[in-house]
Amino acid sequence: MTKAGAYRIAVLAALAFAGAPGCSGNATPTAGGTGGTGGTGGASGAPGFAGSAGCVGELDVGWWGSCVVKKDGTLWCWGRNNSSQIDATGADVVQPVQVKGFADGVTSASVGVDHSCAIDGQGALWCWGNNAVGQLGDGTTASSAAPRRVATLGKVHAVAVGWLSSCAIDDGGALWCWGDNSVGSVGDGTTTDREAPVRVEALRGTVEQVSAGSCAVAAGGTVWCWGPNPYGFLGVPITDHGANGDDFTRSPARVGSLEDVAEVSVPGSTVCALKHDGTVWCWGQLQLGQGSAVVLSVTPLQVTQLGSRVVRLATPCALKEDRTLWCWGDSDTPAQVADLGAHVVAVGSGSANCALTDDGTVWCWGRNDHGQLGNGTTTDSSLPVKVKLGCP
Repeated sequence: MTKAGAYRIAVLAALAFAGAPGCSGNATPTAGGTGGTGGTGGASGAPGFAGSAGCVGELDVGWWGSCVVKKDGTLWCWGRNNSSQIDATGADVVQPVQVKGFADGVTSASVGVDHSCAIDGQGALWCWGNNAVGQLGDGTTASSAAPRRVATLGKVHAVAVGWLSSCAIDDGGALWCWGDNSVGSVGDGTTTDREAPVRVEALRGTVEQVSAGSCAVAAGGTVWCWGPNPYGFLGVPITDHGANGDDFTRSPARVGSLEDVAEVSVPGSTVCALKHDGTVWCWGQLQLGQGSAVVLSVTPLQVTQLGSRVVRLATPCALKEDRTLWCWGDSDTPAQVADLGAHVVAVGSGSANCALTDDGTVWCWGRNDHGQLGNGTTTDSSLPVKVKLGCP
């Protein structure tokens, strides 16, 4: 089986879990603060929020696990650990453990399926876990349980980790990607795997945010997408037709009807964008939040039920300015996560969803077969359960 075929099977298997969002790194070029960056599945904190009490500064949620950056600069992660993407034990981690090995305190992190990356206080990027197709970006294909510096990049201020690839935005606003490129995920116009970062030449201007699904927001709020594009769900032209619908697009192409976008989130085969006016627009397959059975739309459709007060997005969840959290998935219509009240300051989505509340606690719900909920068990929960962080 080709890597492209394996990728598609992985995505469809993920989507088969009812109500679970897909996998999308979601990075905004900020460091520090609450939920300033996001990873696979992403974490989003609301701008203008005072943040949370307690020790947690950042939250990032991946498909099979999550991480938090504490305010002291330490990184704590939990969930699936089959490729030592959390620690060297290789065993699943059911409650947070500290990830060590950075030259400086960590400011943000991004969690992938089997590798992770983090940015330290000096802007250096570090990655660890599986490296079979160069997704760690260190110029090799040797996997590592310890964080390795992505030395060819200077200072970066955002990173987004995808299934088998990674992307980062440097201090000049340039976008760099690396790893598996069999379905165009690197966005350099080829299908050659990249073991070290290459600049995405089609986006030569300033890139404001990237989701390693893969889509990015360029200066001016335009949206550009590339990589796996089954049946055109990214809303851009297909450049390569593979077997069994393994269509993909090798270079970023603009999603023509969208403007004034603040951030984009790519979970599986759904793409959603948050505009600066607080409205949410989605396209692709499934989980469109339209309140009706929309199977495929390559044109962005507004999620009208959310209104115009959304401040951050981690599809299929949206954080409103009043700190209420709304999610959709099993239901086509967004519903409030009532148990969290009006206290959410950051959110991330994967096979489990997680939220950081203003009292400094982290709560997760959904699948827990690999310890995704971080509460010391492997029991699924449809209601938010508290992550055992030891603080506050």
